[in-house]
Amino acid sequence: KQGWWAICFYHSMSLYRVRQKQRNLKTLKESSTASSGKKIGPEEKKAQEEQMKPLTERFSEVLSERVKEVRVSARLEDSPVCLVVPEGGMNAHIERMLRAQDQDVPHTKRILEVNPDHKLIQSLKSLAEKGEGTSSNVSEWIELLYDQALIAEGSPLDNPALFAKRVTSLMESAVK
Repeated sequence: KQGWWAICFYHSMSLYRVRQKQRNLKTLKESSTASSGKKIGPEEKKAQEEQMKPLTERFSEVLSERVKEVRVSARLEDSPVCLVVPEGGMNAHIERMLRAQDQDVPHTKRILEVNPDHKLIQSLKSLAEKGEGTSSNVSEWIELLYDQALIAEGSPLDNPALFAKRVTSLMESAVK
C-alpha cells in the first residue's frame, strides 16, 4: 500500500547477515516489529506522556538497571507492556545466539513500552497518583510486568524462582 516491501526471515541468523551486508546497500531501510518506531501525533503523545508520568517514573525507578527507558506506547492493544529494541540495537534472540557462539556482544538495554489504555496499567496509574506508588506491592507488579515482557519476547528470566514467588504472592493478595 505504501510502497513497502516486507521480508520474512525464517532462519534466526538471516537478519544478522542482512545487517552485515546492509552497509553496501544504501537504499535498504530496515524496520522490525520488535523495534521502536511507530509514531503518533505530537499533541497526543505529549498528553499521554503527561498523564502517565507518575507511573512511567515509577517504572523507571524500579527497572533502572534493566531498561534504557520507559515510555508510553501507541502500538500496544492487548498487552500491558512490551520490550522493544532501541533504534540501531540488536534483537535479544540474536544477542543470545551470538553469545552462545562465544562472540563478545554487549548487552542492549531495551525500551519498555507501556500501554496507557490497558486496565492493569490504569490501575497502577491510580495507585501511583494516590501516592501509593512507592509501596512494595506496586513494585512487585512492575517487576512482574517486566518479567512478563521478557517471557513474551522469548528471553529467559533473571530469576525464575522469584518470578514464581511474585505470582504466588500477588495471587494470594488478590483472593483475600
